[in-house]
Formats: sequence, structure tokens, C-alpha cells
Amino acid sequence: MERERAGVAERILSSDHRLRVVVAGPGTGKTFVFERALDRSGGKGLALTFIKKLANELADQLREKAETYTFHKFAKMLVYRLAVPGLTPDFSLYPPMARITDVDVGIVAPPEPGERQVERLMQDLEESRLPGRVLGLGTYYDAASFVDVVYRVFRFLQDYPERTPDYPLVVVDEYQDFTRLETAFIAQLGFASPLLVAGDDDQALYDFRYASAEHIRALAESAEAERHELPFCSRCTQPVVEAVNTAIARATAAGLLVNRLAKPYRCYLPDKLPTSERYPTLMDARCTMPSIMGRYVEDEIGKIPAEDIEAASRGGHPTVLIVGPGYFVRPIHERLKSGRYPQAELRQSDQLDVEPIHGYRRLVRDPRSNLGWRILVHLQPFPDWRDRVADAITSDAPLVDHIPADYREPRLATAELLGRALAGDLLSDGEGAELAAALGVEPAALPDLLKIDPREDDEAEASEDQPSEPTAEDEAEPPAPELTILCTTLQGAKGLSAEHVFVVGLTGGHFPRDNAAPTDREVCEFLVALSRTRTRCHLVSTKRFGPPPPGRRVPPELPVSVFVRWVEEHCQTIDVTAASLRPPPRPRRARRTRGTDV
Repeated sequence: MERERAGVAERILSSDHRLRVVVAGPGTGKTFVFERALDRSGGKGLALTFIKKLANELADQLREKAETYTFHKFAKMLVYRLAVPGLTPDFSLYPPMARITDVDVGIVAPPEPGERQVERLMQDLEESRLPGRVLGLGTYYDAASFVDVVYRVFRFLQDYPERTPDYPLVVVDEYQDFTRLETAFIAQLGFASPLLVAGDDDQALYDFRYASAEHIRALAESAEAERHELPFCSRCTQPVVEAVNTAIARATAAGLLVNRLAKPYRCYLPDKLPTSERYPTLMDARCTMPSIMGRYVEDEIGKIPAEDIEAASRGGHPTVLIVGPGYFVRPIHERLKSGRYPQAELRQSDQLDVEPIHGYRRLVRDPRSNLGWRILVHLQPFPDWRDRVADAITSDAPLVDHIPADYREPRLATAELLGRALAGDLLSDGEGAELAAALGVEPAALPDLLKIDPREDDEAEASEDQPSEPTAEDEAEPPAPELTILCTTLQGAKGLSAEHVFVVGLTGGHFPRDNAAPTDREVCEFLVALSRTRTRCHLVSTKRFGPPPPGRRVPPELPVSVFVRWVEEHCQTIDVTAASLRPPPRPRRARRTRGTDV
């Protein structure tokens, strides 16, 4: 295995093909190959991936070998570097921008686009006038959403291909999660730089943002690409790897994962044999009701040995990962946090909305900010706001000059209060209450709101994309290992791993929604959840859920998830009841007898 793994890696690294595609499952060493390939490229390369967490981890691994970005951060950097027209160097990268521009398109050139219509047109590169109108509004507001900025820079490079930046090597991870726009952007980079692309169509979870696994399938099978594989998983134990392969075989036999890229996936026993022998099966825990699921998870966490806690600490990942549909995960998190494990963390994906603080922060920096005023008008409209906004946009005049004085002056006063607070001035109780009311929060929540939020502050977010230099504190004696617990959704599990993984909610009608007809996305969610496991995996289901129907005292019994049925041969199945989780009875104290000693 050692020789074979070294051989497949060397075939990738020694190739001089300008488009190498690595199709490989989770935990198979893609980052290691990226690092070695960049070493051999002879200069500082570029690394692109999908979400910020993965970009941060990749940056920590690659450090000075590559500039590492998410797509929107890379596009933002190119706006500066290439002086892309339509945005100034001070433009705002504002995620909820579409909520404003969609309304403005409807005001200036009706009708208003449908929900996420413009995003779909941009991501799918469909011909339409709408993206151009949105980019024009972005120029007026000097702002862009994540999708807008990528689309704008891509169109610029199409018009001026000679401006495409070149690198000794561009490495791209998680290709299966990219949209048509993003894959076209990568292809544009390939005209100037060699590409090393990696992905796994079995982990495609982001079709809701118009990504498609078909992009990596087409690329891997194209005549222009040289295809490679990394077959050995050094993350998961042998029973988990076998369960993943069995689940894929059952899914394809059921007519799912059509056109899937076949790829070997084997446990790397030089690393994982001892753990595989220690935990030779997955646990299939079938609980009587949802509350028992929480008790089961809590009970099993208490059995985790110190060596697994230490391994998680050394590896920089959680000891425990609890993953599943959010409505199953949240009650378990609440039980753990309020009970024996207050350190349990709940991580959910944030859908940023337009909020008053976003507008007022911009007015603090620039009292004439078009975007700052438009955010406030969006949230707190005045009677003839549509006509005034339309007049300002069509005449390319500052929006503040079209806003009534009785609307403008109190908000400028609020911006002044916010500026003082952000500068560290101590506000009076009355001023604090006034500022909190304007921002729509309780006074007690004001201190947290005033902290810099990296999702809102462009500079703070940008700094997170690059690795930090080690400090004296980093080099000091590490603290004693602590048991860490992370609870998240099925999508939130992407990019994570843990020693012990609990996949919860594996009940027919919930995960999957239709036990008789699971979707490709649900299959991929199950595969991702399984393959987060480094040591032991628990598949946790409940036989009853929700209130009883009319005329019944208890809810009807639900079937276990078809996904559990697929991998039963790799599991130890147990029925979990309240009685089975009760602590053993305390031994009775011997009764003292009078008279002679016995």
C-alpha cells in the first residue's frame, strides 16, 4: 500500500500536462499532492476552493507556496490588481446585494426579476439583459455580491484575455461544487497557467446554488484533460470506507448517481489498521424517540477514551461531530450544552440579510454613501421612495441628495452616535438606548453588535484568507487536550472531520425525505456524513417523531432510513430505550445486625 500510494502520487507530480484532473474521495491526500506539486512548479502558485473554511485550511497547509482564495475573494483581489472597470478600489463586497438590486431593476426597468433569477442567469452564464443591469447598479452603489464580482471579473477577462493573470501552477479543490460561471473562470485561468484540479462527484451538495457534478464529470472525461486518481483514504477506518463503497453500490443499483465517475476508494491500513481493529463496525443505534437520541449521544460521548481526545487535539479537529437535519441536531445540542457538555458548539450556515447596521456602518465611513442610504431606505422606506431612488439612479446623482431632510437628518445623527461607539467613546444610557433602537436591537445586545463582524467588514474577511505567521504564543506549551463537540447540518459538515461522528435523524421520511425515492443530493449528504469519521461512526435513528395522529396516544412507528439498510452489513445494530440508558442500580448497603458479628 505504501508503494502503491507513493506511485500514484508520483504519476500526478511528474506529469507536465497543463490540465491534470484528480478524481478522488475524501481523506485521500489531495492537499498533500497540491503542496508537492506547488513545490515542483518553481514559484508561488494560486489555490482556489469553494468555502472560506476550506480556503483557510488550505492556506494554513500551503502557506508561502500559493496565494489561497475563495472565488469571490480572488475576484475581489483582481478588481484591485487589474483595475476592472465599474468598481472603485474602495468598493464593498456585500453578500445581500441582490435583495436591493432586484428591487431597483424593477423600479428602473420593470418588471422586477424573480427571486434569485439574476443569480441563476449569472451562475449559468445565460444570455440576458438582467446581469448587465445589475452590474450597472453595482457601479452606482460601488458594491457587488459574491456572484456579481465573479461575473464582472470573468466578463472582463473574456474581453481582455491578455490581462488573465499567470501563475506557475493553479490548484483547484472541490471542483464538484462549482457552477458553470466558476468552471468557465477556471478554464480562463488555464489559458495562462497550468491547472491541477481535484474533486469528487460523490460529494456534490450545492445544487441549490446552481453548482453541478456534471462539470467535473465532463472535465474528467474530456480529451483535453489528463485524469488521475488517489485511491487511499487515510482518514476513515476500514469499516467506514467499506460502508461508503457499499452505499455507492446500492445507490447506483437503485438508478441513482447516473454518470458517476467510478473511482477506487480503499482504507490506507498503514495508518488506520489499529483503529479499524478497535472499532470493527459502525453503530446502528435505533432509538425509541427523539429525546432518547440525545441521551444516547450524551452517553456515548462519555465513553470516548482519552487517546481519542488527544488525537483530535493533535489533528486540530473536533473530538465529536454531530451531523444531520437541523431539527434533529438542535435539540441534541441543547441537551449537551445545558448538561454535561457546555462546550458543545452549534454551527449553522448564516444567510446574511440586509440589516440597519450595514447601512449605518457605511454612513460612518462616508455620509454620502449611496449603498449606505439605499440599505436604510430598503429597510425603512418613506412615502415616495421609489420615485426618488429611480431619479437618483437614472441621473447618476448621489442618493442622499434625493432623500427628504426629515428622513436624512435623524439618521445622520444615528450614524454619528455609531461612529462614536465604534471609536470607543462611552455613550450615556440614553444615547445607548437611542442607538440600540435605531439598529433594531435590545440595549443589552449593542456591545456584541458593535464588534467587527468579519462577514461584514471586507478587510477583516480578507485577512482570514491568508495564513498567519506563527507567534510566540503558538510556539508555547500547548494546553491539555479537551473534548470538543461540534454540531452542524448535513451541508455544514462539508470540510470537517472528527474522531467520533454521530449521524442523527436517519429515519425514513426525514433523511431521506422519501425512503422509497432518495435523491442524488441526499445520497451525497449521507456519503459526506459517513466520511467525516476518523475513529467511530454512529448512525442514529428514532422510531417515533412528532405528535400522535388524532385518536392515537403515541405516534406511529417510522421505518429506519434506507441509507441505514444499505450499510447494515457493516453495523452493529442496537435498540436504544430509556431503560437501556439508565445508570446501573447502586449496590445496597449491608444491613447491620444486632448481637454477635456474622
